[in-house]
Amino acid sequence: MIVLQYRPGSLTAKDVDTGTSDADSTSTTSNTFSTANANELILFCATQAGLVTFTAGNIGGVGSTLRGFSGASNSAVDAACEERVVSSVQTNITAAMSSSVSHVWAGVAVAFK
Repeated sequence: MIVLQYRPGSLTAKDVDTGTSDADSTSTTSNTFSTANANELILFCATQAGLVTFTAGNIGGVGSTLRGFSGASNSAVDAACEERVVSSVQTNITAAMSSSVSHVWAGVAVAFK
């Protein structure tokens, strides 16, 4: 389980969410999604069927930041989250993440306004 905490009041509602699942691979990409508002927080959390080290990918073609792991650090964990704050409406974008070992993936991308 990963728990991310953000300042109260900065996120008021969920805008959009989409999932992903990929076969045995070292990377995953979400389904395409769009946001309805500017100044949104986009999170992409993914898990693998093994213990790995994750690498942040892109959200909407721009580098994201890893923020949470299913363990104390990004070493031998099975899940991670990355984030990006966008200043404009995003249209038909994806979120991506990679890992050190090839395994089956599942994940979700969600945007908060």
